[in-house]
Order: sequence, then structure tokens, then C-alpha cells
Amino acid sequence: MTEPKFMTPAHRRAYLTHLNRCKAMDSYHRALIYTLTAVPALRNNIESCFGFERDEIKPESLAAGWQTTGTTKLTRFAYNLWNGYDDKSCTPYELFDCSFAPYMYEAVKLRYPEHTRQLDDVVIDDARN
Repeated sequence: MTEPKFMTPAHRRAYLTHLNRCKAMDSYHRALIYTLTAVPALRNNIESCFGFERDEIKPESLAAGWQTTGTTKLTRFAYNLWNGYDDKSCTPYELFDCSFAPYMYEAVKLRYPEHTRQLDDVVIDDARN
């Protein structure tokens, strides 16, 4: 698996640090931690978003005073990749309409590596079309 693109060196450091705290290093944890460490506000409040000891998301963090429009989108997106979380504001229309969209796609690639190979690697059989 290739390393994802990080927003900043701090994002990469936080991702590696917090991923090592997880009970597993599977695609669920990689995508969640990648997204929840993307920006300083989330990095500084990761404990209120994810319970490392119990290995669970904390949806109540979406109402926290430190959340902004952007961090709320990232948190919802992380939760949706984790377990399909949906609070009626998790559609691509609502979530991807922001500057974080390229990094959200990086999280999708972490969560679904088997479905997000480069298009150059995909062979299309024109005879079936």
C-alpha cells in the first residue's frame, strides 16, 4: 500500500502516532485516523472524537463548541467511513463541497484499497459493452 498524501508534515506525524494507539491497523482505522488528524482542531480534540480504549467513535463530538463547518464535515466523513454513520448530512453533496475533498479521497483509498486502484491498472473489456 502506498502512503497517502498528507496535508502537512504535522498531519503525517499525528496520523502515525494515533494509528499506533489503535487496536488494529486495518482499513477502518487507517481511514478514520487519517481524517481525524487532517487539521489542527481535530488533532487537538481527537480524544473527544474517538475512544481509543473502547475502539469507538463519539458522535456527540459533532456538537462540540470547537467544531467548525469544515471540521464537522471531516468528522462526519470519518465516521461514515468507520461504520456507515449517517446523520442526514453525510451525502457527497454536503461533505465534498470543501477544500478538504482531495484529502477525503485519500481516506477513501485507505478505507477501500481494493476498489481504488489507479485507472491505468483497470482493464475494460469493450466486447461486453
